[in-house]
Amino acid sequence: MIYIISIFISFLFSEISPGYTLFSPLSNQGGGNYITYLIDNEGNYINTWSHDCRPVSISYLLPDSSLVVPCTQNEVDGLGGGNQSSGGRILKLSWIGDVLWDDIFVEDYFQPHHDIEPLDNGNILFVTYERKTYTEAIAMGRENIDDEIWPTMIIELEQTGVYSSEIVWEWHLWDHTIQDINSNLDNYGVISEHPELLDINLGTLGGGGGSSGDWIHTNSIDYNENLDILVISSRKMNEFYFIDH
Repeated sequence: MIYIISIFISFLFSEISPGYTLFSPLSNQGGGNYITYLIDNEGNYINTWSHDCRPVSISYLLPDSSLVVPCTQNEVDGLGGGNQSSGGRILKLSWIGDVLWDDIFVEDYFQPHHDIEPLDNGNILFVTYERKTYTEAIAMGRENIDDEIWPTMIIELEQTGVYSSEIVWEWHLWDHTIQDINSNLDNYGVISEHPELLDINLGTLGGGGGSSGDWIHTNSIDYNENLDILVISSRKMNEFYFIDH
């Protein structure tokens, strides 16, 4: 009991790390104005940014003091079934709030969601859903499916103007699957001999409070510049995947 109390006291009086905290409250989830705050450890405002888009995850403060916000968008119907973590709009603001980049880039077959990763070259990595039809899934050996499946796709977006972008690199989980059900398909193999591939019949579909094609549900993405490797996390598979950029 004395040991437990000592831990509790240590927790109460432990010091927080020096630095600032950046956060974007989501109290008004129905729309309107949103504010991203930068505060110090005493709760003093260092800076605030007002914007009209709801962040889908966390915002990032870049070394040049600009702010990048991955946003929801209301102009294009996409994947995710109205999930509030589904994006498709990127907003970049200067320290004083001027718009540096504002683009909607969702398409019928893919939609960004959750985390992003700003790169040193100014580009940004996004995790996205990629729409695959029932027919495409069956052709790849997926069983226990009666509708779409949404495997993860990663895109690298480059800014080409204040209101424009282009995809300069992409990676598709769909190209790295394996199955041991149908030997007539190209992705047939011994699963245990291919740790670099994902069994297409792992896991269940659906999520977000309703039926959907959500498969591995990627939540976060990070990048190691020295190794030129990026990593994504799958909530539904309880795994991390390391990808050679």
